[in-house]
Amino acid sequence: MSLYVKLPIVPASFFGVVLGLAGLGSVWRRAHRVSRLPAAIGEALVIVAAVIWIVLMVLYLLKTIAALDETLSEIAP
Repeated sequence: MSLYVKLPIVPASFFGVVLGLAGLGSVWRRAHRVSRLPAAIGEALVIVAAVIWIVLMVLYLLKTIAALDETLSEIAP
């Protein structure tokens, strides 16, 4: 039995998706104040973005521990 676990591929560019989702939630929250859009949707988007951010941070940290060279080559200029 092997203890080797293949981690999912998590490029640094995935964090941009989370920032976009958080921005959408923030704009929706602002739109709720201006118009009659439901506030729950904006709150849900922000919460989902926070959960995804935490999951990505954990996966990226595990990737860094498991494959430091790959992580460094990804962020190198």
